[in-house]
Amino acid sequence: MKDNILIMSMQKVFRKLLKSMSQPGVISCVGEAENIDYNFNCLPVSMLLMSALLDAEVKFYVESNENDLKEQISRLTYSTYEKISEADYIFVCMDNHEQLRRIISEAKRGTLSDPHEGATIIIEVENISSDETLILTGPGIKEKAYLSVPLSSSWIEARNDANKEFPMGVDIIFADRNNNMAALPRTTKIERRN
Repeated sequence: MKDNILIMSMQKVFRKLLKSMSQPGVISCVGEAENIDYNFNCLPVSMLLMSALLDAEVKFYVESNENDLKEQISRLTYSTYEKISEADYIFVCMDNHEQLRRIISEAKRGTLSDPHEGATIIIEVENISSDETLILTGPGIKEKAYLSVPLSSSWIEARNDANKEFPMGVDIIFADRNNNMAALPRTTKIERRN
């Protein structure tokens, strides 16, 4: 029964993630995370994203203070732990933001012939809101969208640098304590409001 709930939740989360990627900056509530009672050393919404995105065909990296988290993820998903530059999915846990700039800079960006091989970086934050701290423009956004995450602005510069040779680059997904997520595909332009 527990595994059935996880499978159904993963499917719903994957659909919400696709919607988030097609509508950058839109905050999606992942209510399914409330039903998760697995004891992982990360946020429930991150655990669902891991379950939905990882399998034996992809590699992951996790930046966490918890040494056993990478083993937990491998056991749950059959995915292989790898260094940042080789990982398809990178998870940055709540208290590890000091390495965020370096992680984004080292993440793989794909190639011109295979841009889809660029990494997706999932970043846990305290909360996500639609305050007007960040102004978003680009595909999937009517005119402008707004987003706010409690991080220093150094990640924006690292992300812009990683995405300067479109279509290569990295995609970012934010996950918060309130079971929300928001996506910033590599096509989204970010401007910080002064």
